[in-house]
Amino acid sequence: MRRLLSYGAATAQVAVCASPCEGRNRLRRDGTPDVVLLEDRTWPEVDAEALEELRALCTRSAPRVGLILSRRIGESQRGSRIPRGVPVVERPYRLDELFDALRLAMLRSES
Repeated sequence: MRRLLSYGAATAQVAVCASPCEGRNRLRRDGTPDVVLLEDRTWPEVDAEALEELRALCTRSAPRVGLILSRRIGESQRGSRIPRGVPVVERPYRLDELFDALRLAMLRSES
């Protein structure tokens, strides 16, 4: 997945994470990527603080991290759980949807 998103001239630093805690720990360890692809599901309460930190990185005015949420096909939209305007892709992934979400996340992180 990371290799597909970082292919060719449109190279982006992508962190693929299964949980907000994993994402937060990876950002602390490896630095801030361009985009975080995060599996969107019901996380345990321990992930709530980490999710808020990732949301803040997505919406702050300094250079931001693009955030893409990944859901299983057919899951209902849970708009209250995600920052407004964050792209969501469904698994199994279709490359065109993934690239569109990556492009949108990158554009929003630059503005």
